[in-house]
Amino acid sequence: ALRELCAAKDSSVTAIDLAKKLSLHVRWVREWMAQQAAYGILTLLPGTGDDDLSLRYRFPAAMQEVFANPESSHYSIAMIQAIPAMVNRTRTVLPSCFKTGLGVPYNELDIAEAIDRHHKRHIRDTLLAKVIPAAAQGRLQAVLDKGVRVADLGCGA
Repeated sequence: ALRELCAAKDSSVTAIDLAKKLSLHVRWVREWMAQQAAYGILTLLPGTGDDDLSLRYRFPAAMQEVFANPESSHYSIAMIQAIPAMVNRTRTVLPSCFKTGLGVPYNELDIAEAIDRHHKRHIRDTLLAKVIPAAAQGRLQAVLDKGVRVADLGCGA
Protein backbone atom coordinates (compact mmCIF):
# COMPACT_ATOMS: atom_id res chain seq x y z
CA ALA A 1 0.00 0.00 0.00
CA LEU A 2 2.87 2.40 0.68
CA ARG A 3 4.19 2.02 -2.87
CA GLU A 4 0.77 2.41 -4.46
CA LEU A 5 0.21 5.74 -2.70
CA CYS A 6 3.47 7.07 -4.18
CA ALA A 7 2.66 5.85 -7.68
CA ALA A 8 0.48 8.63 -9.13
CA LYS A 9 2.17 10.05 -12.23
CA ASP A 10 4.43 13.04 -11.49
CA SER A 11 3.39 13.05 -7.85
CA SER A 12 5.63 13.23 -4.85
CA VAL A 13 5.01 12.73 -1.17
CA THR A 14 6.66 13.41 2.13
CA ALA A 15 6.88 10.98 5.01
CA ILE A 16 4.34 13.18 6.80
CA ASP A 17 1.86 12.92 3.88
CA LEU A 18 2.19 9.18 3.69
CA ALA A 19 2.02 8.65 7.45
CA LYS A 20 -1.21 10.69 7.66
CA LYS A 21 -2.83 8.87 4.72
CA LEU A 22 -2.04 5.47 6.20
CA SER A 23 -2.39 6.29 9.91
CA LEU A 24 1.21 5.27 10.55
CA HIS A 25 3.92 6.79 12.70
CA VAL A 26 5.98 9.27 10.69
CA ARG A 27 9.27 7.96 12.11
CA TRP A 28 8.78 4.52 10.58
CA VAL A 29 7.55 5.90 7.27
CA ARG A 30 10.54 8.31 7.11
CA GLU A 31 12.99 5.47 7.67
CA TRP A 32 11.22 3.23 5.16
CA MET A 33 11.26 5.97 2.49
CA ALA A 34 14.94 6.74 3.09
CA GLN A 35 15.75 3.03 2.80
CA GLN A 36 13.74 2.75 -0.44
CA ALA A 37 15.57 5.80 -1.83
CA ALA A 38 18.94 4.30 -0.85
CA TYR A 39 18.02 1.17 -2.86
CA GLY A 40 16.97 3.33 -5.81
CA ILE A 41 13.32 2.29 -5.63
CA LEU A 42 12.09 5.76 -4.63
CA THR A 43 13.73 8.96 -5.83
CA LEU A 44 14.52 11.69 -3.32
CA LEU A 45 13.73 14.94 -5.10
CA PRO A 46 16.02 17.97 -4.86
CA GLY A 47 14.92 20.31 -2.11
CA THR A 48 15.97 23.03 0.24
CA GLY A 49 16.01 21.27 3.59
CA ASP A 50 16.47 17.96 5.33
CA ASP A 51 13.39 17.97 7.55
CA ASP A 52 10.25 15.87 7.03
CA LEU A 53 8.40 18.77 5.36
CA SER A 54 11.19 19.34 2.81
CA LEU A 55 12.09 15.76 1.87
CA ARG A 56 9.86 14.73 -1.04
CA TYR A 57 9.97 11.36 -2.75
CA ARG A 58 8.77 10.16 -6.13
CA PHE A 59 8.12 6.61 -7.30
CA PRO A 60 9.70 6.40 -10.81
CA ALA A 61 7.57 4.87 -13.57
CA ALA A 62 10.11 2.11 -14.22
CA MET A 63 9.92 1.03 -10.59
CA GLN A 64 6.13 1.21 -10.62
CA GLU A 65 6.10 -1.38 -13.40
CA VAL A 66 8.10 -3.80 -11.26
CA PHE A 67 6.65 -3.14 -7.81
CA ALA A 68 3.16 -1.62 -8.08
CA ASN A 69 1.47 -2.64 -11.33
CA PRO A 70 0.18 -6.23 -11.25
CA GLU A 71 -0.90 -5.89 -14.90
CA SER A 72 2.64 -5.14 -16.07
CA SER A 73 4.71 -7.85 -17.71
CA HIS A 74 7.58 -6.62 -15.50
CA TYR A 75 5.68 -7.00 -12.19
CA SER A 76 7.92 -9.00 -9.91
CA ILE A 77 6.82 -8.55 -6.32
CA ALA A 78 3.98 -11.07 -6.01
CA MET A 79 5.94 -13.73 -4.13
CA ILE A 80 6.86 -11.31 -1.31
CA GLN A 81 3.46 -12.10 0.25
CA ALA A 82 4.53 -15.73 0.75
CA ILE A 83 7.81 -15.07 2.57
CA PRO A 84 6.50 -14.86 6.17
CA ALA A 85 4.43 -18.04 5.75
CA MET A 86 7.34 -19.85 4.09
CA VAL A 87 9.77 -18.83 6.85
CA ASN A 88 7.29 -20.00 9.48
CA ARG A 89 6.77 -23.27 7.61
CA THR A 90 10.54 -23.80 7.39
CA ARG A 91 10.86 -23.44 11.14
CA THR A 92 7.77 -25.35 12.27
CA VAL A 93 6.73 -27.91 9.65
CA LEU A 94 9.68 -28.88 7.46
CA PRO A 95 11.80 -30.50 10.19
CA SER A 96 9.15 -33.19 10.71
CA CYS A 97 8.73 -33.59 6.94
CA PHE A 98 12.41 -34.45 6.61
CA LYS A 99 11.98 -37.05 9.36
CA THR A 100 8.74 -38.60 8.08
CA GLY A 101 9.03 -38.09 4.32
CA LEU A 102 5.53 -36.56 4.20
CA GLY A 103 4.77 -33.57 2.00
CA VAL A 104 3.17 -30.26 2.88
CA PRO A 105 0.20 -28.82 0.96
CA TYR A 106 0.28 -25.23 -0.25
CA ASN A 107 -3.01 -24.42 1.44
CA GLU A 108 -1.93 -21.39 3.45
CA LEU A 109 -3.76 -18.41 1.99
CA ASP A 110 -0.69 -16.14 1.75
CA ILE A 111 1.27 -18.79 -0.13
CA ALA A 112 -1.58 -19.71 -2.48
CA GLU A 113 -2.39 -16.07 -3.29
CA ALA A 114 1.27 -15.22 -3.89
CA ILE A 115 1.68 -18.15 -6.26
CA ASP A 116 -1.50 -17.14 -8.13
CA ARG A 117 -0.36 -13.51 -8.42
CA HIS A 118 3.10 -14.61 -9.53
CA HIS A 119 1.77 -16.86 -12.31
CA LYS A 120 -1.00 -14.51 -13.48
CA ARG A 121 1.16 -12.50 -15.88
CA HIS A 122 2.76 -15.64 -17.35
CA ILE A 123 -0.64 -17.20 -17.97
CA ARG A 124 -1.97 -13.96 -19.48
CA ASP A 125 1.09 -12.98 -21.52
CA THR A 126 2.43 -16.38 -22.57
CA LEU A 127 -0.07 -19.22 -22.24
CA LEU A 128 -3.20 -17.38 -23.38
CA ALA A 129 -1.51 -14.98 -25.81
CA LYS A 130 1.08 -17.27 -27.44
CA VAL A 131 0.97 -20.98 -26.53
CA ILE A 132 -2.73 -21.75 -26.99
CA PRO A 133 -3.07 -19.80 -30.27
CA ALA A 134 -0.02 -21.63 -31.66
CA ALA A 135 -0.97 -25.11 -30.44
CA ALA A 136 -2.00 -27.50 -33.20
CA GLN A 137 -1.73 -24.72 -35.79
CA GLY A 138 -4.55 -22.78 -34.11
CA ARG A 139 -6.98 -25.70 -33.90
CA LEU A 140 -6.86 -25.75 -30.09
CA GLN A 141 -7.87 -22.08 -29.95
CA ALA A 142 -10.77 -22.76 -32.35
CA VAL A 143 -12.04 -25.62 -30.19
CA LEU A 144 -11.74 -23.56 -27.02
CA ASP A 145 -13.54 -20.63 -28.62
CA LYS A 146 -16.51 -22.91 -29.38
CA GLY A 147 -16.62 -24.05 -25.75
CA VAL A 148 -15.48 -27.30 -24.24
CA ARG A 149 -15.64 -29.18 -20.97
CA VAL A 150 -12.34 -29.46 -19.15
CA ALA A 151 -11.04 -31.14 -16.04
CA ASP A 152 -8.66 -29.25 -13.78
CA LEU A 153 -6.10 -31.80 -12.61
CA GLY A 154 -3.93 -30.10 -10.03
CA CYS A 155 -0.62 -31.26 -8.70
CA GLY A 156 -1.18 -30.41 -5.03
CA ALA A 157 -0.09 -32.57 -2.13
